Amino acid sequence: MLTVGQRLEAIQWTYLLVILTNVLLVAAIVWRHSRCLASSLFAGCWLLVLTSRFQATTGETELLATIPLLVAVLYWSGQPLRGSRGWRYSLALGIGLALTLYAKQQAGLLSLGALALLLSYRWRSKPDQHQLPLLLAIPVIAVVVFLLAIVLAGAGWQPLQIGLATVADYEKEGSWWFNLYVQLRRDETAGMAALFSGLVLAGCLWRKNSRSTKSLELVLFLAIGALCTLWQLRSRAYHHYMLLAAPGLVISTVLLWREIFPARVEGQRKT
Repeated sequence: MLTVGQRLEAIQWTYLLVILTNVLLVAAIVWRHSRCLASSLFAGCWLLVLTSRFQATTGETELLATIPLLVAVLYWSGQPLRGSRGWRYSLALGIGLALTLYAKQQAGLLSLGALALLLSYRWRSKPDQHQLPLLLAIPVIAVVVFLLAIVLAGAGWQPLQIGLATVADYEKEGSWWFNLYVQLRRDETAGMAALFSGLVLAGCLWRKNSRSTKSLELVLFLAIGALCTLWQLRSRAYHHYMLLAAPGLVISTVLLWREIFPARVEGQRKT
């Protein structure tokens, strides 16, 4: 509103750009790891359909929060955190996680996806292994940038205090299982895709012979973050809560689907 004014039409067009930005970022991440135009187009279209079923067109703020994370993930793209280039990746991830939390409090749950960097530390080969100082730098950078953003808002620590107090006083409606069931009934295919992705990911981690460690680590990063956002459902069954998980679900599922097909059957992989 500060940028485009308070006319409804201007706000609507601006938010359509927010949705489109998420679609393009998801498609770009899939393209970078698959080099397959069909997979990229499918991922972008699927995200558009999926978010429309979970209240994206009502102007919810979740899709604002996913943009900095997707930008950071696109830049990092599973590369090893080593040397001077590794410091740039760590800086990008730290800033991305900080701005994601700053944009929406619950979006901070996506930052737990960074645990994938620790989980993958063992299976990476020695030349590609992350350097521990660069791993530790990510949460430090994220905390510093987040606190700096709070201060620059001009209200001191009041926004942080209000946010934490809101979590403590938030009334619960229904059980976690019932609220999750409500989301599944909203789009059963999303639940099927999540189940499929989880089984394939577990198989890839069990074998540890994935053709692309970079892609597998990125998938694990997004999958853990998406799974953690389901914690919100312990309080309410709002459909827009699922918007935080939608980009991670789409990217993970598309890349994992390609993972189970051998490279020699390119026609089947595109299909």
